[in-house]
Amino acid sequence: QAGLVELGTLWSYLDPGDAALKASHADLMAKYEEEISQLSKVDLGSSSSGKDRNSFGRALQDFNQVGHQKLRLAAALVSCNCWAAAHRTLLQLQKLCKPCLNNHIRSALCDLLKWLIWPLVQRASPPLHTAKKPVVESTFGCTR
Repeated sequence: QAGLVELGTLWSYLDPGDAALKASHADLMAKYEEEISQLSKVDLGSSSSGKDRNSFGRALQDFNQVGHQKLRLAAALVSCNCWAAAHRTLLQLQKLCKPCLNNHIRSALCDLLKWLIWPLVQRASPPLHTAKKPVVESTFGCTR
């Protein structure tokens, strides 16, 4: 926004390329579909002894923790409240993958939501000095 580098120009220099990010996401979704299709089948042990039973879980963890520059840029823009650029970046990423599957982006968005709703939570919660003393009786009628 300060006129240093246009986001579109910067995007082309970041790793991985759009095709690689799209392929990584397509692989994850293929493993997800395979996992879903296996849920309705009964495994008697003879037909699937050579299959990797946790390939989707590992692929999801890999995508969740991956630190690709494009994903980290989106997370950083959200964290810095540079919403116009973050919005454009998230829309671009949405064409390639599901950005919220990545921990960095998900954490940045959750932090933004917490920051947005905190004033409402403060007004809705009673002050500590006027709050009632919590009940210490158990459901069995004896006191703790």
